[in-house]
Amino acid sequence: MALLLRLLRVLLGPIIIADPECLRLRAGGEDRSLGVLVATQNEFRRYPRLACPKGTILAWQTAHQRVVSAVDNAGLGGLYILTPKPPAPGTFIQLLLDVPAGEVRAAAVVQRSEPKQGMAVKFVGMQQEYRARFFRWLKRLSS
Repeated sequence: MALLLRLLRVLLGPIIIADPECLRLRAGGEDRSLGVLVATQNEFRRYPRLACPKGTILAWQTAHQRVVSAVDNAGLGGLYILTPKPPAPGTFIQLLLDVPAGEVRAAAVVQRSEPKQGMAVKFVGMQQEYRARFFRWLKRLSS
């Protein structure tokens, strides 16, 4: 994790580390083991969400702050990011996620914000190369 944080500092400059307790949070206060991946389907979702392995983190930034947080679940349409102080809905953010195939960068907008829990974000921009990497990672998670 220290290597990833150093890489993020080089790429993004100074960053704020989210509350360390937040990196251990999981939706609903539950902690999932690495082996359990649950696809969630919702009638309003275009793409199913997959639970991310424990320890999956990403860097995100708004116009005013840079933060590293844990990722709870992911899908082709967006992510749920665990953070104690999420920005308000409608806020545009930049994301940097490190997956086995390489880095994934995306622009997103906060859809839902829950103080002391996290935020749901929807992708609004991602280069084709990054989308392909992200898709391959999700495919590996679901198999």
